[in-house]
Amino acid sequence: MASFTKKAIVASFLKLCAKKQPDKITVRDIVDDCEINRNTFYYYFQDIYALIDEVFGILCADFVASCQENGDVTEGLCSLTEWAVEHKRAVVNLTLSLDGSAIEDYYLRASREAWKQWVRQHSGNRQASEEAICYVSVTLALSFFAIVRRWIKGGMKEDCHRVVEHFVRTWLSGVEYMLANYDGASISN
Repeated sequence: MASFTKKAIVASFLKLCAKKQPDKITVRDIVDDCEINRNTFYYYFQDIYALIDEVFGILCADFVASCQENGDVTEGLCSLTEWAVEHKRAVVNLTLSLDGSAIEDYYLRASREAWKQWVRQHSGNRQASEEAICYVSVTLALSFFAIVRRWIKGGMKEDCHRVVEHFVRTWLSGVEYMLANYDGASISN
């Protein structure tokens, strides 16, 4: 029952985000929509920001699961962009109303470990420093975030799979080189 209620609160929030900006949504709006009392909301979430954090956490958990299931970050990226298309109005309102750096922080906090794991798996035979792995993974994560944010602001007109395909082809093919360049090593072909 607890999991059901928490999911209902998240679903209600997303439904409300499709109608208005998140900073205009109140706990009262959510509890009325879910038909729960305020105490139930506060049992699961400290405030609206904790709920937003949960939404990004769910997204990034799906991202991680998709990456692990297929051993490739491409599937995780497709999962994120497909979710954005499915919840287009809510995503646009979330993206445009919240401070861009706040969304970036949510995304990085939730996805950092998945990116680091993926970079480690795709580092080839290179023994990269942890510092290099962290730097490259954050660079890739932020690059994808910036591309998706522009795609959302542009109305999500381009096919989400094409957005991911271009990112993967352009950015992800050179992880071993990025790690080598960060550590100042040369790489032989």
